[in-house]
Amino acid sequence: MTYALLLSVFVIATCGLVYELVAATLASYLLGDSITQFSTVIGTYLFSMGIGAYLSRFIGKGMITRFVQIEIAVGIIGGLSAALLFLSFSYTQAFRLILYLVVIAIGTLVGLEIPLLLRILKGRLEFHDLVSQVLTFDYLGALAASLAFPIVLVPKLGLVQAALFFGLANVAVALWSLHIFGRSLPHVGFLRFQCLDQRIAITRWRDDIRLFLNGHLQFSSRDEYRYHEALVHPALAAVPCPRKVAVLGGGDGLAVREILRYPQVQEIRLVDLDPEMTRLFSTHELLVKLNGGALKNPRVKVVNQDAFLWLDHEKDMFDAIIVDLPDPSNFSLGKLYTTAFYRLVARHLSRQGVATVQSTSPLFARRSFWCIGDTIKSAGLRVTPLHAYVPSFGEWGFNLASHEPYRPPTRFPPGLKYLTPGVLGGLLEFPPDMVRLDVEVNRLNNQILVGYHDAEWREILK
Repeated sequence: MTYALLLSVFVIATCGLVYELVAATLASYLLGDSITQFSTVIGTYLFSMGIGAYLSRFIGKGMITRFVQIEIAVGIIGGLSAALLFLSFSYTQAFRLILYLVVIAIGTLVGLEIPLLLRILKGRLEFHDLVSQVLTFDYLGALAASLAFPIVLVPKLGLVQAALFFGLANVAVALWSLHIFGRSLPHVGFLRFQCLDQRIAITRWRDDIRLFLNGHLQFSSRDEYRYHEALVHPALAAVPCPRKVAVLGGGDGLAVREILRYPQVQEIRLVDLDPEMTRLFSTHELLVKLNGGALKNPRVKVVNQDAFLWLDHEKDMFDAIIVDLPDPSNFSLGKLYTTAFYRLVARHLSRQGVATVQSTSPLFARRSFWCIGDTIKSAGLRVTPLHAYVPSFGEWGFNLASHEPYRPPTRFPPGLKYLTPGVLGGLLEFPPDMVRLDVEVNRLNNQILVGYHDAEWREILK
């Protein structure tokens, strides 16, 4: 019985750390800034464990019953935590509050477990053996969780299934305790929760499919055509005879879908860092329907690599380069908006070619928008800014880049829902509230753009 309970300490420690890592990783995915998310989630979790350890002193009689109840509660809350948090991010405005409430609840319950086990086992082991063995199994469980989480759990199961798996493990400990103690338990109470499962931050409400990355909306299927038509066609339709096109980012295949409207394009190279993104949008029936099966087209070659490194090693020239990367919300993304990056773009852009860069909002993030344009210009390219209204985003901006002066196209492929030559003329005009500001150029050694972006969006969202 003693060793069975010590084994349960190992399982408890493993489960507790996995829930902590799931919450921190999920917060990092949805909110960005992984350092802040991991620090605050782990700190809150450890503080809550201290609260739980303190509260254990008030549990007198019925320790075994309370232990089983706590195990079941941890299993349910922890097991459903990832799904609950994904749903709260998608359907509520209180994601941060719910995140920390879940972390506090799990941390407090986990903090209750070890003190209760020490008291349950104190009559079966000498005190010095009891403490050393319980803490040894506790730390071994933490080691197992920290190794298994990045190597096995996230790659093989994902966050939702990993949390569910260890929730079942917690419940198994409760059932094992029932088996061990048998009639020592007068009764066991059960907690009941109901929650839907959702694997990643892709949401669907009726006919509206939305993708979120690092807390930022990437598209809404109701109006994404406005964004992607403005991203692709002002550049590609201005190239006399585009043969080879590179897309940097855009793993959802929606920009590729627009490029495939040009029959003269013979090769499209899609470079996206995340293989899971390109796999999902090339296999999931609903998402494949959204991009028209673009990623399965024989003209498309998918390369899962960092865009900066790919450009640095690539030898080919391209008639158009579509840069559809996430906003520069951290330094890892900010490097993809520097003079060094745009010099690589210029090196691979043919003489008659045109590149386009998604450049955040010229209305809500004016300094960021004009900083991107000036940075492209400092890399030796001519810059033509434009903007488009996308209802789910608001006013959004792009920068066209070329070696030669830009000439707006007079024709677009048939079947577009938004863009016409007349509409494009309006997109090239900027009203007074979006006109140029004096800004610094974004370089690898200063990353000024990340500061601009953070300050401007923080002001809008506060």
